[in-house]
Amino acid sequence: MSGFAERLPILVKEQLESLPVIQANASNPATDQDGCSTDMLLLDFRFLGVAEYILQGAVKSFRELLLKSSQLQSRQFARFDQGEPIDESFVTMLAYQSLFDALAADDKEQAKLLASQMGGRPVLEKKYDHPSDRILGYTLRAFVLQDIDQMQAWTPKLLAQSQKKNEAALVGFAHVFEAILADDSDRANLGFQELIEGHKRRSKGRGVFANTPHEVLCLWGIGLARLAQSHGLKVDAIPPLMPLDLIC
Repeated sequence: MSGFAERLPILVKEQLESLPVIQANASNPATDQDGCSTDMLLLDFRFLGVAEYILQGAVKSFRELLLKSSQLQSRQFARFDQGEPIDESFVTMLAYQSLFDALAADDKEQAKLLASQMGGRPVLEKKYDHPSDRILGYTLRAFVLQDIDQMQAWTPKLLAQSQKKNEAALVGFAHVFEAILADDSDRANLGFQELIEGHKRRSKGRGVFANTPHEVLCLWGIGLARLAQSHGLKVDAIPPLMPLDLIC
């Protein structure tokens, strides 16, 4: 068991104690003018969803909380588009992380809604998004919306990005997307193996997933598995990071 997993009971207790205040702030226009409280709440829901599964094996709660998290990201986009002073950094292609949440929650309607809200803000994307985040976000968006032209356009860009220095963790994603286009379950499962290996590397030391909920569950892999299944592929579980009961 990882250090993060061992600390989960204490972390959950602390999170639940602060949750009512964060929820109140997120629902109050006076305290959430820029969307910061909403952003905190969506992160809390993601954390609690993972904790529910790791500590209790609660698949239903996992999906319900990830769905709530994704819905809050949709609310950020809606408020921004209505002219509210939402912080620009909350409405970039980094929202693909919440799109993976919607997919992991197995809610196709929310996934399509969020995908339709993402993108088309080139100035903000250039200002806030790393090229890898932007490319992965647009690729995922295309596959959720089943836009074949965009699927075929962005997948090679993602593969090319994965060949660059320090971007090897993207190669599994690129190969899974290629497999979806080719309708090839065997290739997809090889891609998922690469994805999980990359995820493990990023969960060690000072990796981006270390000491986060992603350390104990590969949420992006789970979400992508559900997406691949929706395109007709058969996906194998890779426990403990991508367990069977979260992809079936």
